[in-house]
Amino acid sequence: MLSLHLIGRHFYAGDHARLLRAVTENGLDLPAALHPHLADEPAATIGLALRRLAELTYGPTPLTAAMTTALLEHQRDDGGFGGDEGNAADPLATAAAVAALHRLGEQPCGGGPGVALACERALAVLAATQDPDGLFRGAGAGERGSRDALEAERALVGATVLLLLGDAPAFYESIRVDALCRSLERRQPAFDAAARQLYRRARVSQPRPVAA
Repeated sequence: MLSLHLIGRHFYAGDHARLLRAVTENGLDLPAALHPHLADEPAATIGLALRRLAELTYGPTPLTAAMTTALLEHQRDDGGFGGDEGNAADPLATAAAVAALHRLGEQPCGGGPGVALACERALAVLAATQDPDGLFRGAGAGERGSRDALEAERALVGATVLLLLGDAPAFYESIRVDALCRSLERRQPAFDAAARQLYRRARVSQPRPVAA
C-alpha cells in the first residue's frame, strides 16, 4: 500500500523514478512504455504523486503544501508543464499536473492560493497542444523514432490524458473530448493489450458519455 511516508521519502529525496514507480504500482497502473518519459519530467511525477496524496488525505498537510509548491515551481511562463526549453509544453506532464491541481481544488480549502488559476492556465495550454484529430502533439520519445512509434505513443498519451482528467468537468469545457475519443476508438485495433486496457479504464472513468 502506498503510504504518505513513502511518498514523502521519495519526494524529499528528489527520486522521481522511485516516486513514479511507487504511484504506478499502487493505484495508477500505466503502461511501461510511458514510464521513461514520465520519469524524465519532474512535473509529471510530482503531479501524479500529488494527485494520489490528495486522494489519500482529503485535506491540507505539510507534505501536500510542499508538493504543491514544488509542482507550481515547475509551471512554465505559458502555463504548461514539462517540455524542453524553447519548445512547447509536454501534454503528458501538463495533464498530470492538471490532475493534481483538480484534486486539490476539490478539497475544502481549494488547495490553497493560486491552485485554481494554475489549473485553468494549464488546461488552456493542454488544449493548445491538441491536434485536429483529437490526440496531442509533442508526445515525447516516439517523435524521434518511426511514424508508427509516434502514432502509438500519441494514442497512449491520449488515453492517459483521458484517464487522468476524464472526471474533471473543466476538462470537457477545454478539450475536444469527442474528437479524442473518436481517434482512440479508431486506433483500438492497433493497440497492444496494455494500451487497450488503459483506454477501457479511461472510458469507464468518464462521468458522462462521449460519442466515439
